[in-house]
Amino acid sequence: HQNHHRRRHRHRDGVGGDEDERATSERFGWLKEANAKKSKGCCELIGIVRSPVLEGYRNKSEFTIGNNSKGQPTIGFNVGLFREGNIAVGEPVGCRNISKAAICVQEAAQKYLRDAIGKEEELPTWDKRCGSGFWRLLIVREGGCAPSVL
Repeated sequence: HQNHHRRRHRHRDGVGGDEDERATSERFGWLKEANAKKSKGCCELIGIVRSPVLEGYRNKSEFTIGNNSKGQPTIGFNVGLFREGNIAVGEPVGCRNISKAAICVQEAAQKYLRDAIGKEEELPTWDKRCGSGFWRLLIVREGGCAPSVL
């Protein structure tokens, strides 16, 4: 850290600047050459290419945990705007971008929360009005062959 600090001071004082410029030139020389070309681009741009995968393509899904309009613990997405008084959470029904694995985890976690009602292991879902509760967010991230839950 101290060497880095000293080098920055030397550069400001005009000493050691050539060394830094050579290193930068070596690292980014290809970019300067590409920008000097008539096309002014470092690579060819081909435009937007549509993905062949149209459903279940998200590898990370973040679900809100709260109560639905009937007061049941629900894992999904906010329904409406909080500033308009909407605090309900709706299930991710019909969300084409959410993977089947994420929906499976969401359903299992929601079943756990609902089955825990009235039992010793019951913990409250997040209440936006008072800013309290235990269950607030479920993140499902998939990578490779097996999903993992954070």
